[in-house]
Amino acid sequence: MIVCTTAGLVSCCIKTEKYNFSFDDKKDAMTEDIDNLYLPDFMRGYFQHGTYEQPTRVPNPMYFNEIKISSEKQLVFPELSVLSVYTYNPDSILLIKQDDAQINQLFELIKKASISSDIKSSISERLKNEEQDSELYIVIVTGSAKYAVVSIYSLDDNIYIKINQEDSEELFLTTQSVDLQNSVRELSKNVS
Repeated sequence: MIVCTTAGLVSCCIKTEKYNFSFDDKKDAMTEDIDNLYLPDFMRGYFQHGTYEQPTRVPNPMYFNEIKISSEKQLVFPELSVLSVYTYNPDSILLIKQDDAQINQLFELIKKASISSDIKSSISERLKNEEQDSELYIVIVTGSAKYAVVSIYSLDDNIYIKINQEDSEELFLTTQSVDLQNSVRELSKNVS
């Protein structure tokens, strides 16, 4: 893995190379490179489905560390690059088409939502017993070169968010936001 300063974050968040061959060949080559990197356990398997050639940047020049909850009960995201966004269909995991504006809008909606903490067992139980209408998995690297996965599940009128970040405890959150729910639904239809 390349460790870099925040000024070079977008261009060197992970080892990337330009490939001039098919998507399947690119995926195989990327998987070989990723297999040689140190990745936290929660990241295993995410890169085998592909990453964006140019990561989507979500700016925050004042903060580079980890995703946290503010005193106003809102999520604060550090400077980060979105490496990929996935959704599931009944047969496979699908990479969402890269649309920087849509991805940045999703983060703005998440930041604006008033969230509450939840416990792991509560979210796990609801996800097991209720059918989600959409789900997204956002793979990111922060300005401090730490990996994170933000998992968003839409159930009825609620949004459940699970955040795994390198060297931090998992966060389990809930929110009610029609705009955020609509954005999650729209993105989950926008597959490659």
